[in-house]
Formats: sequence, structure tokens, C-alpha cells
Amino acid sequence: MAGKYQLFLIARQTVAYEIKTLGSITINKNTPISPMPLPEEDSDENILMKIEGNSTTMNVSWTMVESTNCIGGLPNHTGTEWQVGSPDTTRSTSIEQLEWLENVFAPNSLNDYYEIAILDSNINSADYKDALVYGKLGIFQGFNFTVDSSSPVIWNASFDFIEGNVVTSLGGNTHEVCTIQSTSYGAGSPPTTILVNCKEFQNYVSGDRPDTTAIVLRYRKLGAGFWKETEVSVTANTTAPYNYSTTFNVGLESGEEYECKIAIVNSGGRGEWSEISYLGTA
Repeated sequence: MAGKYQLFLIARQTVAYEIKTLGSITINKNTPISPMPLPEEDSDENILMKIEGNSTTMNVSWTMVESTNCIGGLPNHTGTEWQVGSPDTTRSTSIEQLEWLENVFAPNSLNDYYEIAILDSNINSADYKDALVYGKLGIFQGFNFTVDSSSPVIWNASFDFIEGNVVTSLGGNTHEVCTIQSTSYGAGSPPTTILVNCKEFQNYVSGDRPDTTAIVLRYRKLGAGFWKETEVSVTANTTAPYNYSTTFNVGLESGEEYECKIAIVNSGGRGEWSEISYLGTA
């Protein structure tokens, strides 16, 4: 039976908003190239220089409709489709949704990050990321809400989104690249946990070592699919070599190979990602 795709906006891996009446999605993949034409040569001798990285931006528009189950926690499956968890039924009108979106999806912290997730309603899983058909992590660059005097109860909305990691030049001191010493999977078939042993960057200047509040794990099947992300709070290790042994609750499949990477979080935000480590399941 053919399913449907559902679009969710997710903030800080805690709350979600479902776009019920989609208008359009525009995805722009920007790949800057600098041409350098040579004198006395035709265009086929033009030198094309790739000196900048790529970027992806999205524009999404939709019509806001009254709904008692568009605002809530992370998506979960009802047996027939995906729905926000524990829907907030007190915010159902377009105006109430608008005020909530303004407050929740406007970044104002170094730790703010957002996700756009398009899910397949046919895939029933405990983790919504298993149903991802398209997803992006990044930040919202702006929202637009418009209403026409001829129909003052119907609001049209749109947003611009850019993929990437948020970095601020005014931010606090964040962690340098940490080192994964080993990865292993826990009991169960298929396994439900990943154990990561890691250590912080060692060569900070005296007194410049950031505090540590959490460790973030990203994992996915080798060379395929979307990164899944989970975070565990930890107590800072203040003794060299600043090692951590952290267990992450995950959903793995038996007989697969996974790639993993971690980053250390502190009060200034998330640090740099480690090198990728590989893990095979029995």
C-alpha cells in the first residue's frame, strides 16, 4: 500500500512541528565555480577553479490550518502515520502556531540546532530517523507569515533554511577534535547500545581547557543513509588524559557495518567532530 510523506520541523531534538498543508519545497544546491578565461582562447579552454565549498538552502511554503496535533514532542508512529509526540492541544489556531514557531525556531543560543525531516508514513519504527526519506540539519534564516484581508483566518507561511553547523565568532571556547579510542556494541539481537571510549584533545594551554557537559554521537550504516544523532550528559573529567566511557542508546541492525563519530559539548556549544570509527554488528 502506498504511503505518504510527512514533513516535520524539529528543534534541538526535543520538540517538533508538522506541516499539514504543504505548498512547495525548493532546494538549492550552490556549487560556486570561478572561471578564468585565457586570452586568445575559446571557451573550451576556460579554466574553472573550485575554491569554495558547496552549500544547500531550502525554501518551504505552506498554509497554516487549525490543528490540535501539529505541535508536540519528537515524532512517533501511531500505527498508520507519524505524529508529534504528546500533542499540545492548547495551540491549535494559526495565530497560536505562529507565536510558537516565532519563539521556538528563532535561534538565540550557541546550542540551537534544527532539523527538517521528511518521513515515510509506511515505516513504523520507535525512532523517526528510521523513516527518513530526506533530512537536513542546520538553521532557519527567516520565517514569513502573511494573511489576506479577504480571508483573515487563513495564514500562509514560508521559511528559508540553510544546511550546516552553526559557528559564532563571539562564542565561548569549544572543544577541539577528540579521539575515539574504541567502539563496541552492547547486548541484544539486534544491539541496542553503542559503547564509545574516547579522550579529549590533550594540548590545551594551561587554564584554557573547556568544561565538558555532554558527548554527542552520530552513526549510520556504512556509506549510506542519514546520520542519526544522540546525546548523553556526562560529568567533566578533570584529570589527564581526560578519558570518557559513554554508552549511547541506539537502534542497530544485525550483520551491518556502521560508521560513528563523536563531538564533545560544553557551555560554549558543540566542539569539532572526531575522525570516523567503524563498528560491525554480529
